[in-house]
Amino acid sequence: MTRIKNTARKEPERPALASERARLYKIADELESTYAMSPSERRTHEHLLRAMRAANREFCSHLRRALPINRTKHDIANFLTQVEQQCKEAERHDSDEFV
Repeated sequence: MTRIKNTARKEPERPALASERARLYKIADELESTYAMSPSERRTHEHLLRAMRAANREFCSHLRRALPINRTKHDIANFLTQVEQQCKEAERHDSDEFV
């Protein structure tokens, strides 16, 4: 049986994504060498780092959506109140990762 070669063109990797991936691997390398991790532990930590970065991006996009571009003083006051409420809510929950 002969294999059919996939001739679909790959999209070139975005430079920002490539540099983000390089930073992630650098952090994972430092953790691996400092704590003598196995390859499976390293992969686990890479996944955790990706999850934290994704959560950070989601948080930033949520902030941008919550504050209108053509904002008034009232919009800013509402935005700050909303952010304060969300911060208090987040601080009320202990993370099970650190308990």
